[in-house]
Amino acid sequence: MAAVLIGRLRSAMMPSTIAARSLSSSPSRQRDIKKIKVIKKSEDNATSGLCLTFTDDTQGFLSAELLRVLANDFFPTSSASKRVVWGKENVHIVGAEQCGSYALRLSFSDGYDSTMFPFTMMEEAERSKRKLMRQYMVSLSEKGLSRRPKLKRTPNQK
Repeated sequence: MAAVLIGRLRSAMMPSTIAARSLSSSPSRQRDIKKIKVIKKSEDNATSGLCLTFTDDTQGFLSAELLRVLANDFFPTSSASKRVVWGKENVHIVGAEQCGSYALRLSFSDGYDSTMFPFTMMEEAERSKRKLMRQYMVSLSEKGLSRRPKLKRTPNQK
């Protein structure tokens, strides 16, 4: 498995005000991210994403597909014209760069690399990833779109 260790993110490196903490108001749900491991591609070529280890030693995983879809939500234009990102089922992470002590900038196989992912957002997304994926699937269904990318035709195909 090709993986890159981004680093141990200790409280000493990050002041507690910008530590990866929950966005909810419940202090019992707060978890700081201790370590992030980027899975660029697995041996079976199916899994790519971020493995998160929290300070309470629990672990979580965010798929590259979900991160790529969430990346588009960081730049909303208006609720009426919100574009649904589709065809990202096979997208994978090709690079990661730590941005200060609060975020990662990820590069995806579809060429997208314009969003920083704050650690707080990653913790919140990991906690609610099932709900986020359900919302994504519903929005795709409503627009008649698919998670699968369209196949490109070669010149010999009809």
